[in-house]
Amino acid sequence: ARTLVAFRTDPADPARCHALGLAALVQLQAQRPGVEITVLGLPPGPPRESWEEAPEPLPPGMHAMRGWEEWLARARLYSAATVGLCFAPGGPDAALFEMLGCGLPVVQARTPLAGEGLTLLAEPSPEALAGALAALLDDAAAREAQAAAALRAMDALPGPVGQARQV
Repeated sequence: ARTLVAFRTDPADPARCHALGLAALVQLQAQRPGVEITVLGLPPGPPRESWEEAPEPLPPGMHAMRGWEEWLARARLYSAATVGLCFAPGGPDAALFEMLGCGLPVVQARTPLAGEGLTLLAEPSPEALAGALAALLDDAAAREAQAAAALRAMDALPGPVGQARQV
């Protein structure tokens, strides 16, 4: 069966912990050589003003998703992935909600504002994050339970009409 990890990042946003995420995924690749990794959130490719502006290439075995700006493309990836890696140190944000809303089990770094229960929290080190990803990849029941809990939580959020009524 295909094992796919989706990593939502933004190299220009320090809160997205781009380098930490890549380091964790390199360690995961060493533990699970067959894992596919798709990275989304990278700036579009050439043309650029100069070569110096080009982002660092991804480590071997990782693939950049092009067209990630389209919400439907992200939803397809999140729905096809086995697990996700997302950093939202300020608390749940749109990127994390998209992953959870697609039923994707997610690993994120433990921070004071990271909520317990909807994601698997790990210490913010490459070793701990890779270990959490590997553990979630190995435990289908845990993935199913996390996805179900996340979908229930997303269903409980008010839609536009409910939000307007709360104002």
